[in-house]
Amino acid sequence: MPCVISTVDAKDAASARRSPARRALSAAVLWVVVEVCVRTAVPALLLEVLYPPRVAMIPATALALAQIVPALVALLFLWAVFDRRRRADGLSLWDLGYRFSARSAVVGGVCGALLLVALALPAQVDKRVFGLRADIDRWAWLVDAGVWTAPAFLLVNAVLAPVVEEFGWRGYVQTRLATTWRSPVAVIVTALLFAGKHLIVDLSLIRTTVLITASLALGLTRLRLGTCASTMTHFVLNLIASVSALFEIPGL
Repeated sequence: MPCVISTVDAKDAASARRSPARRALSAAVLWVVVEVCVRTAVPALLLEVLYPPRVAMIPATALALAQIVPALVALLFLWAVFDRRRRADGLSLWDLGYRFSARSAVVGGVCGALLLVALALPAQVDKRVFGLRADIDRWAWLVDAGVWTAPAFLLVNAVLAPVVEEFGWRGYVQTRLATTWRSPVAVIVTALLFAGKHLIVDLSLIRTTVLITASLALGLTRLRLGTCASTMTHFVLNLIASVSALFEIPGL
């Protein structure tokens, strides 16, 4: 009888240890589903209904709204969902790696600048593998839709996206995975999932090497310096990429 009890207890303990990883992986899947639906499928359907093919050209303002508004809605919704998961798991912001200090912000910003330089090599790998890109055409609506698009685009892509993505991915997913697995494994798995998310949502196959490299760097920054630092690193990357798009400079 004691052996049976110990066996059952051992199974329950093993199940408890696995549950954080399951929670993390299900959260990653949820994130992808929400972004695909809210940012891609729904806007595409609305544009197709409002502007049927071969009947009317889609105005730049409509394209801008279809890019910015769904992204804003998706990010705010995902923030709420992941914060609810954090609370349900009994995790504080400290548990997610947040160390609010000027040092974290400065070091994270420096890491972002260094990473931006380091990504030149992966970018060359992507260029050789996938050929030349036409990134400017993707952001043509930024120039034609009106002056409001620039600050709105920067707010969503350069500020809100790094904050929410780091909270969800490096803060929650990586933390939950590290509860079950070793930290290096959690960093690698989170990085691959995060890069895969971008490949699916943004259709960014031509940036595969850059995305994987940047994701690994963000995971290591979170591991060594905390989530505030990785958020600043992510902010610098997105800010430079967003400004490059605004000024029609081929960037990351």
